[in-house]
Amino acid sequence: MNQIASAPVVPSCSICNKPAPLETAKTDERGQIVHEECYVFKMSLIAASIKPQA
Repeated sequence: MNQIASAPVVPSCSICNKPAPLETAKTDERGQIVHEECYVFKMSLIAASIKPQA
């Protein structure tokens, strides 16, 4: 039998779609893998877009 070695699969960040190694990846509120920097940036954008109630 001929066995082909496959490269390990690295999951991707659900925000930027770039590889997110499990050793450094985090999860968001939905359990999706994200880079910490991507998540903080996303949350900052959401917070900035919310208009305060007058």
